[in-house]
Parts: sequence; structure tokens; C-alpha cells
Amino acid sequence: MIEHYLDQVDLVLLVAVCVGFGGQKFIGAVDEKIKRLARMRSDKNLHFEIQIDGGIHISNGAEKRALGVDNLVGGSMIFLSEDINETVRLLKA
Repeated sequence: MIEHYLDQVDLVLLVAVCVGFGGQKFIGAVDEKIKRLARMRSDKNLHFEIQIDGGIHISNGAEKRALGVDNLVGGSMIFLSEDINETVRLLKA
């Protein structure tokens, strides 16, 4: 539905969990949306960023970046970790 507006936006946010509470598992079907957005961005030479919120962890962050995600929102992953600084360092890596 947003395809015709992508040349007018700076960022597309995809929410990868059911909105309402933290700590949920990433909804796998969002991967297809990431791939489609990344493909449209490349094919049409657009410059918007893709951001994912929800279900992000150290274990899947690199995978989402490889699909084309530019920004990862790591809420529970960071704020519920035992060592916030180390978690942020790992996420950035």
C-alpha cells in the first residue's frame, strides 16, 4: 500500500511483534516485507531507511541487516539485559 509513496519518505518502520508489550518473538512473516522494501528501494534508486521494531536480539540482528534493514530497535533486548553496555556493543558489531 505504501509503494507509491516511497519516494516521499525518509524512513519506513516495520513493527515485527503484536503491539502492546515487550519481549515478544519476531514475527517471521515480516522478513518478506523487509525483502520487498529493500528490493523496491534498490530497483527504484530510492533512499529511505528501513527500521524494524520488535523481536530484535543479538541472535537475529545481523540477519535482519543482511535482508536490508538499516535500523534495529532493541528495546527489551537492551533494557532487560544484565550488561546494557555489552549488549549495545554486540548489537553495533
